[in-house]
Amino acid sequence: MQVRIVSFDGERIVVAAPLDANINDKGTGFAGSLSTLVTLAGWSLATLVGEADGERCEAAVFRSELDFLRPVREELRAEAWVAEAGAVAGLRERLAAGKRAKLPVAARLGGDVDPAVEFRGHYAVWRVGTQPF
Repeated sequence: MQVRIVSFDGERIVVAAPLDANINDKGTGFAGSLSTLVTLAGWSLATLVGEADGERCEAAVFRSELDFLRPVREELRAEAWVAEAGAVAGLRERLAAGKRAKLPVAARLGGDVDPAVEFRGHYAVWRVGTQPF
């Protein structure tokens, strides 16, 4: 996929991948790549937000929903952000107590004006060594 992180500001992450490495037989972005990129953006955000206090964390998506709104004919670029106010504080509190936390994430591929994919997901986040799996 040739994914790269474009930016991360502590609250939002942008990841991108070239169209030519993720193209389908119609000359547009392959749906599997589009899905993977928004899911990966959310996973990256959940992991980095969880690790903000310097402790290593793991993350896993456990629920997601996607809407494919239009074909993609440009670079694949996805932005992810925490979807609910107060969720980060709750996550940090649970992680500090050695518990697994849930983080709601939203992501969009294709920009704000004419999005191609919209993603809503929930990630489990936990500190390395605190969960049995």
